[in-house]
Amino acid sequence: MKRIQILIFVFALAVFISGCTLLCLTPPTPDDAEAFLKNNQHDIDVVVSFLKSIDTADHAYIDRNDTTVFYEFEYHEITPKDVRTSLRHLWSAGCECISIQNGDNTVYFEMWRRTMGNVSCGISCTLNGQGVPKAELQTECTPISKGWFYYFADYEEYRKSPSKYDEMWDTGVVENETGAS
Repeated sequence: MKRIQILIFVFALAVFISGCTLLCLTPPTPDDAEAFLKNNQHDIDVVVSFLKSIDTADHAYIDRNDTTVFYEFEYHEITPKDVRTSLRHLWSAGCECISIQNGDNTVYFEMWRRTMGNVSCGISCTLNGQGVPKAELQTECTPISKGWFYYFADYEEYRKSPSKYDEMWDTGVVENETGAS
């Protein structure tokens, strides 16, 4: 019995040290992101429409299992029932948080994060359907489905050369699935 308790403790410690918010230690792949998008398209569309309606906010954020949206330096209750229902579905499907950045023409749904090193990934799209989305600290961006992209954000990598990544996404050039630009 003592051996099992030690194993459980070691496993819990490893998960804590890794900084993962989920039990999986590896991030989802672009294929996983595409499956998430396809399985949750309706709920994603409802939430995107809601976030677009907040036209006074340059940046808005909804955290996992929350029913408030943070913008203009305060939390605002989300009252539309369809949006609250869609959020519950997305949280159940594994979404960690949702952000909209009007200045960068981007909305993104974070599917995975590791707090150690500040690494995350998920799906993103541009608000106007043009160009390449630019999630916060984004270092990779791969097209997955009509207008949607798999993004990967790595703070340590980004901080080494932020202008490199900002310029890369501002040009709107990304590699497609075959690796060609």
